Formats: sequence, C-alpha cells, structure tokens
Amino acid sequence: MKKRRFFLAALVPVVVIMSIFLVTLTTASFPTWLKTFAKINPEAKVVDALKALLFKGVDMGSILTDILVLLAFTAVMMTTAVVTFKRTL
Repeated sequence: MKKRRFFLAALVPVVVIMSIFLVTLTTASFPTWLKTFAKINPEAKVVDALKALLFKGVDMGSILTDILVLLAFTAVMMTTAVVTFKRTL
C-alpha cells in the first residue's frame, strides 16, 4: 500500500507538468481530436490565463471567462466526488 501511495505521489506531478507542456505547444499540428481536447482541458484554461496575465499584461477582467470555466469545472467535479464517495465511519 505504501509503494502505491509513493507511486501516485510521484506520478501526479509528472503528469501535470507534462500536460502543461502539451498545452503550451502550438496546437496547429495537432490532429482534430487532440485540438478539441486541448480546448476543453481545464489545464489549458489555467495556462491561457497565466500567459495572458504574465506576458500580455491584461487585467483580470480579460480572463474572467477562463476563471468562470475553471470554477464551473471545479463545482462539477467536487459535486461528483462528494456524491460518489461513500464512506462509513
């Protein structure tokens, strides 16, 4: 059980970092299905918002759509997690 936890703890940051690199690549050469995934991926919204804030110098109002999409995604995932997580003490 401890090996499994360690593996997951090591794997999650690697997957997140690699997916951020995937999102930052240009999507022009991606196949259609991968372009669609890149557009709806929540990490893509985070990367787009951060790039706009850091490199383009936009204000918070310009990334409001990205923030709202992330909040909606978080609400849906948290609700799903609470409903499906059945644990008795």
